[in-house]
Amino acid sequence: LDLLALRVARHWGQEPTWYYSLDEQTKIGILAEYRLSQETAEQNKKRRDRIKKKQMQEYIDQQRSLHG
Repeated sequence: LDLLALRVARHWGQEPTWYYSLDEQTKIGILAEYRLSQETAEQNKKRRDRIKKKQMQEYIDQQRSLHG
């Protein structure tokens, strides 16, 4: 995590130890934002497609359990 923390701090224009001064929820949000900012368009599309596929499968499973 040290290298990632340094990259995140540099990305946000902060001091190297900045990341460690944040509370846990803020750290999670910062890491998510950093990860998304580093994705290529293709990676973004693949991630969105995986999420949609998972949501559809969960919906299908839910409907099957409700309607036999």
